[in-house]
Amino acid sequence: MFSLGSVFKRSKWAVMACAAAVSSTYLHTSTAQAEAQPKEKETLGVFLVPESRAILANHLEKTLGIKSSGDVKADDQQALGREVILKAELSDVDSYIYRPLFGERAAFRLKGLITTEEGDVVGFGRVTNMTGEVMDEEYEASILLKTKAPASETGREKREKLIDLPTIVYQTTPKATIGDKWTGSVPAGQVLSKQYSALPGVTVRNLPREEQIVLDGRVCSSLFADPVTGICSFDRSSISDEEIAPDALTGGGEEERKVSTATHANLADLQQRRSMQQSQEEAPAVAAAELEEKCPVCRYMKGGPCKEQFVEWDTCINGLKEDEDIKVCYEATAQMMACMQQYEYYDPMTSNSRK
Repeated sequence: MFSLGSVFKRSKWAVMACAAAVSSTYLHTSTAQAEAQPKEKETLGVFLVPESRAILANHLEKTLGIKSSGDVKADDQQALGREVILKAELSDVDSYIYRPLFGERAAFRLKGLITTEEGDVVGFGRVTNMTGEVMDEEYEASILLKTKAPASETGREKREKLIDLPTIVYQTTPKATIGDKWTGSVPAGQVLSKQYSALPGVTVRNLPREEQIVLDGRVCSSLFADPVTGICSFDRSSISDEEIAPDALTGGGEEERKVSTATHANLADLQQRRSMQQSQEEAPAVAAAELEEKCPVCRYMKGGPCKEQFVEWDTCINGLKEDEDIKVCYEATAQMMACMQQYEYYDPMTSNSRK
């Protein structure tokens, strides 16, 4: 489900923006910032930080045996493995809904690979932040890892098809029939607004846990992301408190029916989180026990299976005297980290920590 990282503070405009999304009072959309952007295709993705890209390249070659093609230009090669696509094409409604996530940290767990007869390789997996899974119900998170198709205009269509391939596969082939490994022809299908013909010679491989890897990045629109650094330049503070929602979110009739039911659930969830955050920011001093409940990291850690190890670590850290070395808590730290690395729940906290 769509989720928001609660470790980051929300400004007051966020509450108003969400209220606008669920209110029928507002009937128009756009911001000066969005209007200033060029009319180009907008995608939603997790742009990996340089450290994660280096870890991924090493993992692909040494653990998964995937080497880069020798006859691919350097620029084309560097364009691979940079962005995990969460949705290959954003509408105005999508952009409005996902905008509060732009710039936030997220973890991507590489859970499987899809290869073609021509040697192309696409990864797929799961994206999470500290409040749960970040996903779009119409699209499988994917990352292009290997292809000879150039990054220029001549190879763009093929690259886009490869990025859509995990979605095509899971739309047309039941997951139960794939198992650990599956090879066959993927039937014709449609992804978002694009129609694809059947593709023979496709192999899908679900990676065992020991071959999976968790990577770190920032959620962003392609219009605001630097794919080299992984930095998202979107300025959330520039959005007005009175920003208004797209017609499809506020009006009835045909346009409203085009918006998935999940969208409205996401907006309700978003409003609840933002209202909670506003209350936290404006609340006066509270008792220590109540404050702890409002600590996003504490709440997140205790919400998972390693609660006991976290409490022991937290007690140790908070019990240190001024001149006491933090190494005293090394054993508690090691036990907590060992526990966390066993569960996908903690991926946002353990990304880049696995070999």
